[in-house]
Amino acid sequence: WQLSSFASVLPEIRKTLYSPDPVERYWALTACASFGDNTAVLKNELYDILRNDKCAYNKSRALVAVSTLKKDTDIYSEIKAILGNARNEAETLQILNDAAYLKEQYKLGSFNISDKDVLFRSESIGWRLNYLNT
Repeated sequence: WQLSSFASVLPEIRKTLYSPDPVERYWALTACASFGDNTAVLKNELYDILRNDKCAYNKSRALVAVSTLKKDTDIYSEIKAILGNARNEAETLQILNDAAYLKEQYKLGSFNISDKDVLFRSESIGWRLNYLNT
C-alpha cells in the first residue's frame, strides 16, 4: 500500500482498519501513518481505534497516525494510557518504539514514564525508558 497512491488503496485500508485480525489492523494503521495528511479522511476511524481497539499496539500505531493529523494531540498522556493496556513485554516494547519515533519526529521532551506506568520490564524496555525520559 505504501508504494501506491493513497486514493488507489484507500478502500482497502478503510476495510482493513476493521478487520477481525489485529495484525491486519496494525499494518493498515502503519500505512495510514505513512500517508500523513492524506489520511484525514480516515480521522474518525483512527480515533475510534485509538480509543477502542482491544490491542494496545494498535492504539499506539493509531496514535502515530493521528499525530500526523492533529499536532496538539497529548502524546505523553496517550502513551502512558496505552502502556497501561499492554499485555506482555513485546507489546510494551512496540509501544515504546512508537513513543521513541514520536519523540524524534516531533522533537518532544521527556516523557516522564515511571515504573508504575510500565507493567512489564526487560533490558530493552529499560533502554527505551531511559531514552524517553531524557
